[in-house]
Amino acid sequence: MRKLLMTALGAVGLLALMAAPAAAQEERVWTGKRWNWVEKKVSEEPKTMLVEVAREERKEGDILGMKTVGKHMENAYFRRMPNAEPAVAKGHACGMRATTVLKHVEFRHYCRVDGAEKPCPGMTEAGECLAVVK
Repeated sequence: MRKLLMTALGAVGLLALMAAPAAAQEERVWTGKRWNWVEKKVSEEPKTMLVEVAREERKEGDILGMKTVGKHMENAYFRRMPNAEPAVAKGHACGMRATTVLKHVEFRHYCRVDGAEKPCPGMTEAGECLAVVK
């Protein structure tokens, strides 16, 4: 009996220990009909980002990770660097993104105008945007 009681208390304690971090990330919100659990936003923008480091520049304290090269994975080292990019870049920039649709790949052009992404008709061979910039 004592062994069963200790096992039950241990299980309850373990569940309580695991539930504490989950409860800190969610909050209850009344929607008018019922209570819903909503995820809290912890941080809006990360202050650091991971940057890949070449083998020659590797230092103590770099983080070992994996990167995809073709169809296989390779070991790579990363280092935390301050996030230098602004949250919203001003100006106009064009780019291209490869998207898999069913069994084929489509290349879609997009423009980033003052931080907002918009569809783009394409680019010239010189890399200039075909969209009218206002």
